[in-house]
Amino acid sequence: MKERYSVGIIGSGVMGERLMHAMNTHERFTVAAVCDAASQRAREVADRFGIAAWHTDHRLLLREAELDLVYIAVPPKFHHPIGLDVLAAGKHLLCEKPLANSVQEGKEMLRAATEAGVVHAMNFPLFYRPIFPELKRRLAEIGSVRRVDIVTHFHQWPRPWQQTAWLSGREQGGFVREVLPHFLHLTYALLGRCEVVRSDVDYPENQELCETGISALLRLPDGTPVTINGLAGIAHVESHGI
Repeated sequence: MKERYSVGIIGSGVMGERLMHAMNTHERFTVAAVCDAASQRAREVADRFGIAAWHTDHRLLLREAELDLVYIAVPPKFHHPIGLDVLAAGKHLLCEKPLANSVQEGKEMLRAATEAGVVHAMNFPLFYRPIFPELKRRLAEIGSVRRVDIVTHFHQWPRPWQQTAWLSGREQGGFVREVLPHFLHLTYALLGRCEVVRSDVDYPENQELCETGISALLRLPDGTPVTINGLAGIAHVESHGI
């Protein structure tokens, strides 16, 4: 195990910037290079965080920087092609969710990571927070679970701090893709795999825009119901959780 790891970050939006800050303040990591399609943005964050190199082409970042790990924080449809380039370069990869846009893409990325002998992981921060082992401990104490209710309510979507066009679009955005995976993953990790019984998704008339609501019923292996209640654009403060 190395004492310090050199990191490259592809994508300097909200999540990319958060990871830059986290890694720059950690004693085991150094952000050595950043990449963003917008040259002004790439240069600005590099200057602000004291990062030695910046690029607008991730392939140049992979060739020119001596990196141990690459973090991908670009919109979802680019995770697969950029991820394959990172893995082909033999770099460990931390990727924002979703890992890929289809099961087939995910399998291709797994195969590439296995062949390269590197670690390929997703950034699911809730799973790594202290609340997860605490939840696991409490579940063992309180007895059987009768039902799991997952609620995701948003007064505004995208949220004020997430004002990027793709998050409001149907192709890649929406709170079902952006927020629900955190709570579904926690449910899976704590209680097991869920089977979808039914799901209904509401969309606006504009076919370019993402969903405005979801209602779904899932079941755990023992039959315990898991409900999903999601709405956006309502007169309600933001509320989400299990």
